[in-house]
Amino acid sequence: MAQSIEVQKSQLKERIINSNNPEIIKKLKAIKKIFPKDDFEIFMIVTIDQTVEGLDDENMDIDDISESHLVELVQLILETAQESIKSLTIKVELEYLEDEYYRIMEVPYDLTLSDFAYFILGSFKADGSHLFSVNHKKQRYTCDLDSYGELYASETFIGDLNLRKNSHIEVEYDFGDEWLFEVTVLKTNKHKMPFNVDDAYIIEGKGYNIWEDEHSLMEYYFNDHERFIKRIEENGFEEEEYIEDFHLDEVFNIENANRNLIKDYRHLRFVYEE
Repeated sequence: MAQSIEVQKSQLKERIINSNNPEIIKKLKAIKKIFPKDDFEIFMIVTIDQTVEGLDDENMDIDDISESHLVELVQLILETAQESIKSLTIKVELEYLEDEYYRIMEVPYDLTLSDFAYFILGSFKADGSHLFSVNHKKQRYTCDLDSYGELYASETFIGDLNLRKNSHIEVEYDFGDEWLFEVTVLKTNKHKMPFNVDDAYIIEGKGYNIWEDEHSLMEYYFNDHERFIKRIEENGFEEEEYIEDFHLDEVFNIENANRNLIKDYRHLRFVYEE
């Protein structure tokens, strides 16, 4: 680009904010209705930053943006703003242990599939030591650490999947142990203000945490207890040791779960993306 990124950002913002184009003015008014004044400024800065960085990747310049393209750009910004006031109420069930481990949660609609997965995995205390994917309609979106991935969850948004009530999506964790979280969309919500990451919360749930690296043993514990006892005794352990190591005496507590939800989400985001 002929000019610095920061100069480009400033110029694009001025061009949009000061535009006399009726279509752009109308769209900006719609965006301002969604955000308070200070939040509107922040939102515009963030979205314009992302736009200019995209132009830089394509070796384009601000002057290359025609008036019609500018209208299209502001339309995309408006659609992003409209998605920011939406949320999803979802039910997450652990495959084969649906009666023992589930969550009903409300999460922002304007999330990448990676962020979506972090909320789900974090709510079941996954530690982020394994790869994951988000699967929808035979399409697999992998985490950034998966070098064999073709489509990445961090580059795809929930809105791209057109999820509706009763839509289904899967989060697969640890491809060796194969934890599968089955997600059903219960409803889409619309709020008066943006519904952000910090607004996410768990409505209901059961089961405290998954047993990292011990998926089959966890299933035996709940579904075939005799087999579970035989298996651990063969390895020289007693049931009390597993109760302590895997927090089996820890009862799911909604207040504690919500207190830790955002912290666990941010921890997983750091693990996979930093």
